[in-house]
Amino acid sequence: MQGESWAVPWEPDTFVGRLHPDDRRDLLALGSSNIYPANRYLLVEGDRSQFVLVLHGGPAKVAVHDERGGEYVLGLRGRGDLIGELSYLDGRPRSASVVALRPLRATKIAWSRFDQYLQDRPAVGLELARCVGSRLRDADRSRLAVSTDDVAMRLARLLRDLAGEPGERRPERAVAIEASQGELAKLVHAAEVTVNRVLREFRAQGLVRTAYRRVLVPCLVCLDRLVLALAEEQKDGRKAVRGCGGRAGHGSR
Repeated sequence: MQGESWAVPWEPDTFVGRLHPDDRRDLLALGSSNIYPANRYLLVEGDRSQFVLVLHGGPAKVAVHDERGGEYVLGLRGRGDLIGELSYLDGRPRSASVVALRPLRATKIAWSRFDQYLQDRPAVGLELARCVGSRLRDADRSRLAVSTDDVAMRLARLLRDLAGEPGERRPERAVAIEASQGELAKLVHAAEVTVNRVLREFRAQGLVRTAYRRVLVPCLVCLDRLVLALAEEQKDGRKAVRGCGGRAGHGSR
């Protein structure tokens, strides 16, 4: 299963990745580690459960719902992220739901044990505060991206994120992303018809293949090149990148 190898490095900009190895080991020893299948709710909006989760893989979707049942996606979480920390800090019900988009492993830690752990390690408490601050900044950047980045850029970045954690990605292998085009549209805050059009363009360029509730990325190197071209605002960068269809044998880089 992708995302489950204990040998994969922790992402350095995540809560777990920032910890000293001894603190990280002690943190993971506080709770039980379980595998959650795709589409399983890890946290439920409004719930009063009293635990935090450390993600060993990802991605997982963070979302809130309105009175009519409409969903608004706030972001994605992955390997090394701590989730459920806001309810731990303020004692209030869960402010959002978190759903596994792929099978993943997570360590579940009761508030009482996490509280004692932080009391014994003030430096870790500081990292927790930094983690919360970083997410507030990320939320601001995400809102800016929705208003400034076009759908092609947002979708290309999303597909890259859904393809797996950087430490586990194999550029020479195709990656299947289990998601409908409607779900992808919610994740990039765009109309489904627009996402359908962009996917058709990506498909014509050999960057993806599509099937029912699935997007196949034949070559991650080509997808990375597309993201780079769009990020650098190259003129017609989206159309300039042609996918190899997984036949070029780029190898790791």
